[in-house]
Amino acid sequence: MKKLILIGLLTISSLFAKDYMAKIEPFEKYEIKSEVSGVVKSSKKEFETKFIKMNQTLIEINSEDEQIALQRTRESLKVQKEIVRIREKNYNSKNRVVNMSRYEKNNEKLDFLEAKKELISLQQEIKRLKREMNKKVFKLQNRYIHKIYVNHGEYVNQGDKLFDSFDITKQKITLYLTLTEIEKLPLKKIFIDGKQSSFKVHKISRIKDEIRVSRYKVEFIKDNKELENYFFNKVVKVQLK
Repeated sequence: MKKLILIGLLTISSLFAKDYMAKIEPFEKYEIKSEVSGVVKSSKKEFETKFIKMNQTLIEINSEDEQIALQRTRESLKVQKEIVRIREKNYNSKNRVVNMSRYEKNNEKLDFLEAKKELISLQQEIKRLKREMNKKVFKLQNRYIHKIYVNHGEYVNQGDKLFDSFDITKQKITLYLTLTEIEKLPLKKIFIDGKQSSFKVHKISRIKDEIRVSRYKVEFIKDNKELENYFFNKVVKVQLK
């Protein structure tokens, strides 16, 4: 008898479960644009439509000018360090001389401080050049490469799109629910095409959707264990029951 009552309750629950149609999408999309201008030194077009697991260089913009400037600045830095060492030694020596005028001592101090200022300037220039070079190399791992927009030898301007990639380590579905439905989510299981799934609530918007004006956007995610074999954007039936 208890078994029959349980079956009856499950049947009633199923009857009141609402069906939603949704797409299973990648967790996140990334549209990468260039921050600098330059000629494309390498573009791994063969990575298109591939999942990159290990760290790989996808695109590199020529940075020969920065490399030359960096080497020249490093050499100047070595010289400047020696100048600072000598200026500091001279200042300390003269500062101990009792019968030397304050004017001479101040001049020696100014020479030392100017040398130190130039040293700091060179160090900052090295950091700037390294940042510029880093902006020209694009490395990725654990990403699916959808499309690469540039080829070897092409000139790119600041703001040009370089490639699109996706985080497919998780699957995502998006539903638009009423406030009443959202309040009941902790009590619900998520079924995909009639089978219970491991999707969990990821985000709940507190602002009503602009198009579905009576509903709120809710995102559900779960781990994707088929990184290289899963095909996204298929439409599925979703039930909360």
